[in-house]
Amino acid sequence: MKVKSKNNITLYLFCLVLGICVGLIIWLLLKVMSVGTDFIWKTVPTYLSLPFYPVIICTLCGVLMGFIHKHFHNDYPDELQTVMYKVKNEKYYPYDKVLLIIPSILLPLICGASVGPEAGLTCLVACLCYWVGDNIKFAKANSAKYTTVGMSVALGLLFHSPLFGIFEPAEDNDDENIFKLPRGNNLFLYALAIVGALGVYALLSAMFGGGLGMSRFSETNTFSPADYAMIIVYISAGALLGILYHIFNKFAGIIFSKIPVFWREITGGLLLGLVGTILPLTMFSGESQTQDLMEGFMEYSPWLLILVAVVKLFVTSSCISSGLKGGHFFPLIFSGISLGYGVTMLASNFIQVDYVFGVAVVTAVVLGVAMKKPFAVTALLFILFPIKDIFWIFTAAAVGSRIPAVFLKKTAS
Repeated sequence: MKVKSKNNITLYLFCLVLGICVGLIIWLLLKVMSVGTDFIWKTVPTYLSLPFYPVIICTLCGVLMGFIHKHFHNDYPDELQTVMYKVKNEKYYPYDKVLLIIPSILLPLICGASVGPEAGLTCLVACLCYWVGDNIKFAKANSAKYTTVGMSVALGLLFHSPLFGIFEPAEDNDDENIFKLPRGNNLFLYALAIVGALGVYALLSAMFGGGLGMSRFSETNTFSPADYAMIIVYISAGALLGILYHIFNKFAGIIFSKIPVFWREITGGLLLGLVGTILPLTMFSGESQTQDLMEGFMEYSPWLLILVAVVKLFVTSSCISSGLKGGHFFPLIFSGISLGYGVTMLASNFIQVDYVFGVAVVTAVVLGVAMKKPFAVTALLFILFPIKDIFWIFTAAAVGSRIPAVFLKKTAS
């Protein structure tokens, strides 16, 4: 009994320390990303005025990423689902190229690629956990469990939603429709780890600044019966954008797979720079751009916002397929919000609408179609939208996740 109690205490302390390490990794990566982004896109242009600056920077990023991929045979970072698949099915994640993974994560993010940091962060966390498992005797037998906990903590912390960290890995969207939440001891381990991660992340952010985060939409009192009538319009618009996301993924995958490594990355960087010069809102992950829309969406034409939403997802698919890799959650959220504002602004010409409600429903449908995980979508958007809209967010995400599987297989396989 004493041995078992001692082992449990060691296990709990290990998960707490793991959470602290994950929080430190996330803060460091986001801080470096923030400093690098400010230097390239704010400091340098004040001293060096160059025409087509985004084209130059993004193409240079493509050159560097192409060099890394070609000469080091490195295609990192893996996408989030790939990391989870390796952990779940192969029970291992290689960490021997971690020094190449770090610049592969940071370069696209700093240079304006339309991707999020979650894919790279889960790669780093998986590397950390399996390195610990291979080098610390106590952890070796449970490397897969610790890695799953670590990745859940990374997602929960990055999006400021511990529930999202639980639901995203648990909600399997394969044919079996498996939905397994961590129970008992595993849930307690996650709770310990997320407390450690949140604690160190909050402390470092308070002391030195840094980190990502989207502001929460303010609750409005403009909801009217007309908004119920608009739900079908919002769902249709969001579903169409979600379907386009899958089409873009397939199209970009086919096109860029025909281009040799190195030139593929350069092409992706050049495309990003050209589109970003014309539509700056399509660059970067979309987190800070979302804040800009929340504060001044009325300054834009609704048709421009709709165009930006569509082009943003095309650029995201092109970045990932060309080797400027990262996650898709932040770009999807931004595109959903941009489309939501565009549609509600058009509708406001004829009827009174609740902008926040419309944006919430459209965004939920877009994410539902893209992720096919309604519980994870709800947990993710819970941090952004008023509580009163949560029922409709879940409903919209559930509807989006049921877009005919046959169509998605034809467009996304």
